Formats: sequence, structure tokens, C-alpha cells
Amino acid sequence: MDWSAVGAWVDDHEELVRSVVAVTYIIAILLIGATLVGNPTSNYPIISDIAGLLLVFHAYRTGNMAALGSTILIVVAVGVWYLVAAPALPIVDVGALVPAGLPSEAVPPVTLATMLALGYMLTLTEVLPDLGQRVTERV
Repeated sequence: MDWSAVGAWVDDHEELVRSVVAVTYIIAILLIGATLVGNPTSNYPIISDIAGLLLVFHAYRTGNMAALGSTILIVVAVGVWYLVAAPALPIVDVGALVPAGLPSEAVPPVTLATMLALGYMLTLTEVLPDLGQRVTERV
């Protein structure tokens, strides 16, 4: 399959592609945050939403959309792994890690915001792999 035509189209419409990708990232972050909290009346998902929007804004302005996409994929993969492996993991008192003044409903959004920010930073510093860059190199 010849992907050169796709690459040429993306190069010609770079701003449109970046905008569509940015909106996709925003929707993904909002859905992940809403799924984690599970309470539609809670005010705490705004924590992860704001962090996600700031990361998308930064990635858009600096041209690091692929790094943010890699971060989102890694965060989702780690989250799914944790949900699957949680019953088999040794018991960890997560409550001891949470500051006393933080309500239990705020823990998932704060965790998501922290994971996104930390993952994005580690991807930009090339500690974690930039999957988008590797795909681009192969195509």
C-alpha cells in the first residue's frame, strides 16, 4: 500500500489535521475523565479536564501533537492494565498517598491529571517513546 499520497495530503492540510487531532484529544480526555469519575453530578472531573485542555493547548502551540497522542495512549494502556490487574496486585493503601483534605471523589481526576502531565513531560524528554514519531518514521 502506498502511503505517500496520504503524507502529501497531510502536508498540504497540516493546520486542518492538527485542529482535528486537537479536538479528538480533547474529546478523548473528557471521556476518560468522565469514565473515571462515573458520577455525572460531580464537580471534580474539571480537574482532569483543565489539565487535559492545557496539555492540548501546549501541544498544539509547540507542534507536539504526536507526543501528546502517545501520552494519551500510554495513560489509557496503564489504566486498562491497572483495572485488569488490580485484583491480583498486592494491596496498596492508596488512601495513605492522598492528602487528607482531598475528597475521595477528587482522587481519580487528580490522578488522571497527574498521569497526563507526567506522561507528557516524560514523552517530551524522550524517556517514554513517542509512538507518533515512530509511525511517521516508518511511513
